[in-house]
Amino acid sequence: MPFLAFSSSKQLGAFPFNRWRMGSLALLFSAVVLLRALFTDHTTFAFPMTDVLLLLLSGFVGVFLGDSALFAALRRLGPRRNAMIFSTHAPMTFFLGWLVLAQIPTTFEWIGVAMIFSGVLLAIFYGGCPDRQAA
Repeated sequence: MPFLAFSSSKQLGAFPFNRWRMGSLALLFSAVVLLRALFTDHTTFAFPMTDVLLLLLSGFVGVFLGDSALFAALRRLGPRRNAMIFSTHAPMTFFLGWLVLAQIPTTFEWIGVAMIFSGVLLAIFYGGCPDRQAA
């Protein structure tokens, strides 16, 4: 995804690009919901208002603000560096689960996180600079 959005987010900016993206998705999802409502027997969809408000808040923070920050970083760092930073998502989730939720990791999970993190470090160290390339 970052590679596909790089030129558009660079030209438009992070927030305008994300507004266009979210608007397009809202139209597509609205069409899908409308078509589904036309071809099913369900006439009412009942959601408690508190659930709807929590979904709206979650979507705003997680999708709109998070994606805007992602595209702002993509614009500043470029697709390669942004992908490397994004690949540290699994190790960060692993460590937060361990520290905050007191989850007990297995040996294989420790090995997997170490492999991911060392791969990111190798990509940062050896990537993009010809004089650092291994012979």
